[in-house]
Formats: sequence, C-alpha cells, structure tokens
Amino acid sequence: MARGIEIILVGADDSVYRIYRSLPLYPDSPKETKCSFHVDLAESPVGFLMPPMTGIVEDKQSSYQLERCIQRVEVGKRKLTLQLNVLPECDDVTFFYVKHKLERAFTFQTDKNDPDSHLARLIVRSGDTDKPEELQSRYIEVSLEKPVEWSEKVDLVNSDGWVAVVSLYGSPFWMETKPRTAYALSAQFEKKNARLTVIVENPGDVPVPLTWTFEGIKGKGAGASYSIPDVKLIGGRFNRVIDTRQRLLTTPMVRNDESVEVSSDRDRPPIMSSKGKERSRELLTLSRGTYLRNKLPEYTQEIPLGVSYQKSGGLNIPPKTIKCEWTPMYYGAW
Repeated sequence: MARGIEIILVGADDSVYRIYRSLPLYPDSPKETKCSFHVDLAESPVGFLMPPMTGIVEDKQSSYQLERCIQRVEVGKRKLTLQLNVLPECDDVTFFYVKHKLERAFTFQTDKNDPDSHLARLIVRSGDTDKPEELQSRYIEVSLEKPVEWSEKVDLVNSDGWVAVVSLYGSPFWMETKPRTAYALSAQFEKKNARLTVIVENPGDVPVPLTWTFEGIKGKGAGASYSIPDVKLIGGRFNRVIDTRQRLLTTPMVRNDESVEVSSDRDRPPIMSSKGKERSRELLTLSRGTYLRNKLPEYTQEIPLGVSYQKSGGLNIPPKTIKCEWTPMYYGAW
C-alpha cells in the first residue's frame, strides 16, 4: 500500500496541466491540455497546508484575576508559490509562445463582463494507490499576487527549458471538489404527515452551511410544508450530539410543481424557488424573517437530522425529492 498525490492546475482559460503526480492516471483524472511543452513542479509548493491564522485576544475580568484569552481565530488570505519547470517537447518551441500560453492560465481577477469568467484552480487528489475509490479530492481558487517571473533558459537534464515562479493568493480553505448530498427519497413517505431522518457529517476543519432542496411533483393540491432543524450540535470532536434546545424551521407552503431551496449560506438568499425571483420574494415574505442561521460544525461524525413533512389538501402525492447538500472545507490540501 502506497500513498500518492496528484496536483492539477485548471487555468482561468480552462487549460489543464498536471504539475505533479505520484498517483496512477485514473480514468476520472482531468485530461491535460495538448500543447508543445510540459509543466512540472520544480520543488515543493509553498502554502498548501495551513493558511495564516491570528488569535484575537480579549480581556476577561473574573472574580480573582484578569484573564487574557483567545476568543476567536481569524483566518487570512492564503499565499501560495509555485516554482514550475517548463520543458518544450519539440525544438521549435519559443520562449514567447510558452510565456504567452502559460500566463493565460492565471489572472488577477475575474472578468466582470463575462458570466463564464473564473479564477484558476489548484486541485489536489491524494490517497492510497491501491484504493482509487477512496481518493480525496480538494481544490482552491487562486489569483495572481504579481506577474509571473521567468528565469533564463536553463538545461534540465539535457533538456532546455525555463523556470516560472508563480506567486498566488488563494481562498483560506480547501474545498472538496464534489458537494456531499444526503437524500430522503419519496418512497419513504407513505402518509400525508411523515417523519424521516437525513444523515449528515462534516470531517472538515470549518463549519459549513447546509442547503436543503424540496422538489414537489406536478399534481393537484396546494403542496406541502417542511420542518427542518436549524443545526445546533454540542460535544467534543467527532462526538457531537443534538442540543435539545435546537430550533426548527417550518417552510412556507411549497407547491407541487416547484423546487425550493433553503440555505444557511449567507452568500446566497435564504430561500429560493425554481419559479423565479417573484416567487422567491413571495416565499421570503411568507417566512417572516425566520431563516436557517446555524452551520454544520467542524469535526462532526455521521449524525441524523429529523425532517418532517405535511401535505395540505389535494391528492396524497409525496414530494419527489428531499435532499441536503454541503461541502466540507479544510486547512490543508491533504
């Protein structure tokens, strides 16, 4: 059993470079961009493990003494450095071509006028080479800190090439490349009033928001309302339990022919409908300021969350799908 790592650069121009690999090339590995040069890490990358963290100290006056303790930790923007060997694969490759091609993979910011514009991503896959189904895959979005610096032409084991030093800013946390999803299928609903559980977990280092989706089925009737927990867990690492004081959120009536999302992600609306902005605003008004507030804590083992559902008139048609989605985040790339 051997442990391997694969580092993939997905450029802002959608180019793909496999810059380090000690894993076999699996069928689901991203396909590299075909070009006339090859890119490899010249040395270990900097900034892949811990982001800059600062403890915020506050004074607390007790009955006996003044205590100075860290009340919270602030995590700053991550700095990363890639030193890349760029090796031509044929004799007629010029430095200007290589420079132009590789630098297009990086950008200082997204193009606000292009809805498809995105930053470059670094993807790290790691795990045991004998168990490809258990590989972990995490990514981070990166932007240029300063222009790419190039060396003079050098001889790397009798193959002429160049060295590019890329200084980057990155988001503080590495994210799993695929969101985790827990489903409660319609087959579990046999009555107009039903209860079920959805299993969630968060092995990451950071609390993460949960997004619930309720998808109805086209048919007669007013629809259904759903009661979901505003996650409140207590206890030690990987020994969390549900706080008995946990509050429940009951959604407005969800129509049979729509899909509604409810999320504790503060970067998106707290409730949205597939029927568009006007319906979403209506649901927001009907919610009367009652939204999901809490995130799923870090280091949470598998834990069941109770969900209940209540039909309102019409045919006894169960909802098509109920699902909960979240994406664990980590300090390090592996």
